[in-house]
Amino acid sequence: MGRRLRRRLPGPLAALVLRYVEHTVGHRFTEFAPIYTVGRVHAPVLLVHGQRDTTVPLSDAYRLHAQAPENSTLVVLPGAEHNSVEALDGAKPAVLALISTAGVTGSPDRVGGARFPGSGGAGR
Repeated sequence: MGRRLRRRLPGPLAALVLRYVEHTVGHRFTEFAPIYTVGRVHAPVLLVHGQRDTTVPLSDAYRLHAQAPENSTLVVLPGAEHNSVEALDGAKPAVLALISTAGVTGSPDRVGGARFPGSGGAGR
């Protein structure tokens, strides 16, 4: 958010807007921004990012992964942009591995009664 604001507004005004947002939500960005919090997460973290994402730079995904290298997995979807939902099938192996690591049992095509999109399994 800060990076985007600084590109559109003069520095002091961008800083003022960011402080106002923090005041409105009642928290400082350092309390909830993923770059500051991912290292405190003890559960496995799956980061899925499109290689051609121009909304959130791919470098942000690498920075997040570097903050929690022991418990995070980064999957970069080749050719995918920010909203390339059709490319998510490429993340299926990593999603299934994360679910398995978390101890979820049952059919790999169904999790919590819902069919995994594109699985071709039961429920079609």
